Amino acid sequence: REILTRTAGWPALVALTAAHLRRVGPATLGLDRAAEDLAVYLEEEVLPVCDREMRDVLDLLALHGDPDPRVVASVLSLDEARVRGAFGRLATLGILVPVVDDATVEATGDPARLGLPPAVAEHLRETLAARAGPSAVAAMRCRIAEALPDEGWRVALDHLEAARDIDAIEAFLLDRLPAILDGSEVARALALLTRSDHGHRVTESRETT
Repeated sequence: REILTRTAGWPALVALTAAHLRRVGPATLGLDRAAEDLAVYLEEEVLPVCDREMRDVLDLLALHGDPDPRVVASVLSLDEARVRGAFGRLATLGILVPVVDDATVEATGDPARLGLPPAVAEHLRETLAARAGPSAVAAMRCRIAEALPDEGWRVALDHLEAARDIDAIEAFLLDRLPAILDGSEVARALALLTRSDHGHRVTESRETT
């Protein structure tokens, strides 16, 4: 099960894992050793043949696993048709694959969606942080949050929390408040809001009155 989850059935990573399992035994150790080989494989065999748009899409999908062309196009300031073209090229390379997603299965009955194998996404997140730096990663997470539709506000908050941008959290909550109040997680939204400078000012004002 763990092998299926982390590799998403990606043939290259399954083969690497199998090779290590024959030598080291436990599945978790085989996966860890395979991840080291995966990094080399990605950096030497896969990423060099990706054009700029494909690399940008990969960086985004490493942070936001749902490959919605509209969101990706908005974040990267690309035409949606070009994003779909990049998706197609990544699928041809075999790096964008159907990924088993229990939440999607439960919500829609669809057994799979396209996405990055988790082990691939982990490596790309690490290299993105090292290459671009924490500020650039945080800025991309904020752009993803802004691009998500109202019904995706929970995921947007996850990105803003990861970015640790209190001002962006405050602005987002105030802008999306009608959509948030229609849901059942108002307490979380209010808790985040009161952690902001605005929330502290409101609290202090109430205390003085």
